[in-house]
Amino acid sequence: MDLTLAKSQGYLKHQLPQSESSSQRKLLAVIGVYAGFSSYLKRNTFRGSWMPRGDALKKLEERGVVIRFVIGRSGGH
Repeated sequence: MDLTLAKSQGYLKHQLPQSESSSQRKLLAVIGVYAGFSSYLKRNTFRGSWMPRGDALKKLEERGVVIRFVIGRSGGH
């Protein structure tokens, strides 16, 4: 699935808007979890087991720790 199709189907609707101040801040860590489009249950398992939510996630991001899912597949599959 290409990026345009993913956007049209709502996969990227939860992206946060980039403000000037947030794009200039220093990041301490970026944690990316690679998952396929069809791996919804696996992503929820990760979220429930170790990924903070709500205010805890906001506090981490304020300190420069960003956690995001990297969703896609390689060109050969």
